[in-house]
Amino acid sequence: MSYFVGKNFMHNIAICSGNPEELTQLQNIIDDYEEFSNEDFTVKVFPSSEALTLAMKSYRPDILVIDAAGGIETVRNLRRENYTGEIIFTASNGEHALEAFDLEARQYFIRPINPQKFFRTLEKIMPPKKFIIVKQRRNIRKILCDEILYCETNGKHQEIYTFNEKITVRITAREMKKLAPPPLTVILPP
Repeated sequence: MSYFVGKNFMHNIAICSGNPEELTQLQNIIDDYEEFSNEDFTVKVFPSSEALTLAMKSYRPDILVIDAAGGIETVRNLRRENYTGEIIFTASNGEHALEAFDLEARQYFIRPINPQKFFRTLEKIMPPKKFIIVKQRRNIRKILCDEILYCETNGKHQEIYTFNEKITVRITAREMKKLAPPPLTVILPP
């Protein structure tokens, strides 16, 4: 018997602002996007650049959302320390926009933040969804890798277990291994 295991990736997002209302608004926007996109996020909130800087000694978020007032210098220092994560700045005006893009910011939002525009920015940042295409009887199926829990070999058939169903396809474990893109891992019998 052989099988493979699907892995969901958790995206780490840090939000840094001295404004508690903005922290709440951004967290709500990200929660809405998480539900809408079926992505998984871990969000850490920092009330100051100092708190963020201290945390960054052992924490490297994939995405950093930070208030430009006070955040420009923080990001400049993080970039010097080889931080390569995506940066989204927020601001009350465009005063720091040129500096932000010099620091390779993905976006610069002027408050109030439009959730749909924020969603579009996150869409651009997220890696494309990976999938496999299999033939099931007379139908061709596209299965998102994020949906696959595991797969079992049953003779010349593979039973692919997703969150919602079991899909049986006629394919060998070696053929399945060729189809499975990372992060799927196929374990063949010895």
